[in-house]
Amino acid sequence: MPQLNILVTGGAGFIASHIVDKYISLGHKVIVLDHNLKNKSYLNPKANYIEADITNLKIEEIFKNNKIDIINHHAAQIDVAFAETNPQKNAEINIFGTINLLNLAKKYNIKKFIFSSSAALYGNVKQLPVTETTPTNPDSQYGLSKLCAEKYVFLYHQLYNLDITIFRYANAYGPRQKGGAIPLFTKNLLQNKQLTIRGDGAMTRDFVFVEDIAEINAIMLTKKTKSKIFNVSTNTEISMNDVITILSDLTKLQPKIIKTQLIAGEIINSRLDNTLMKQELQWQPKTSFKEGLQKTVAAFKKELKQSGE
Repeated sequence: MPQLNILVTGGAGFIASHIVDKYISLGHKVIVLDHNLKNKSYLNPKANYIEADITNLKIEEIFKNNKIDIINHHAAQIDVAFAETNPQKNAEINIFGTINLLNLAKKYNIKKFIFSSSAALYGNVKQLPVTETTPTNPDSQYGLSKLCAEKYVFLYHQLYNLDITIFRYANAYGPRQKGGAIPLFTKNLLQNKQLTIRGDGAMTRDFVFVEDIAEINAIMLTKKTKSKIFNVSTNTEISMNDVITILSDLTKLQPKIIKTQLIAGEIINSRLDNTLMKQELQWQPKTSFKEGLQKTVAAFKKELKQSGE
C-alpha cells in the first residue's frame, strides 16, 4: 500500500485514536485535528497534532500547508442528552463542521472522504436487524444531526464526484472510551461503586470492538466499492443485564445496581445487519464480546492503577 497523508478529525478521541494508531502502523502519515488535546496518554507520538475546531474556517491552513490525500472525519458531538438540551451546538458541530470539511475536500481534491456515522439515525425500529436500506427515522437530536451530515456527504459525492464512505457504527466499546455503558459499568465495578441501569436492563445493543472498527477504516483507504454506506456491527444483540453479568464473571466482583428512567430519544433495542460489509469488503468482526470486555477491563485496571484511584 502506498504511503498516504491522512487527516483524522477527532483523532485524540476514543475511536479515532485507535484508527490513528492503525494508520501509523501501516506506514501512513497522519495529521490529527482535534479541539481537545488534554489527554496526552492516547496521542500517538508519530502523528502531527493540531488543536482546532472543525467549525472554524481557519482550518483551511492545514490543507494549504499539507498535501492531504484522505479525510477520515470522526470529530463529533456524541452525547444524546447534551444534544437534547443544546440543539444549536449539536448541529453546529455535527452538521456545519462536516460541511466545512466537505468544502475543503472539494477545493483541495481529496481522494477519499470517510465519514463516521451512527446507528442512532435508524431510531427505534420494529424489525431487527436493520440494514442500510432500512428507513431512517432518528428519535434524537443527535441522530438527526448525524443523518443530516450524512445527506451532505452523499450530496457532495453526487454533485462533485467526491469518493466517500459512510460507516454507520453500532455501539463501539473498548479501551480509551469515556462515555457509554461499558466504561461506566467497568470503572464503577472495579471501584466498588454502584451501577446505574436505565429502564429494566433489558435494553439491547450491538456492541462492536474498537480495534475491529480501526481495521475496517484501514481496509477502506484504498477500496473502491459499489456501495457507499455500510453498517459496522456484529449483528448480535446483548442486553445491559448481560453486560453486567459478563463483567461480574470477568472481574469476580458483584455489582450494586440501581435503576433509573430512560432518557428522551433513547433507542431500546439495536442490532445492525453487516451482510453488506462481508460481501463487498470481505470483513467481519474478529473480536468476541467476552474477549473485547477482557481487553477493556485490563485497560481500565491499568488506568485506575496509574491514576491512583
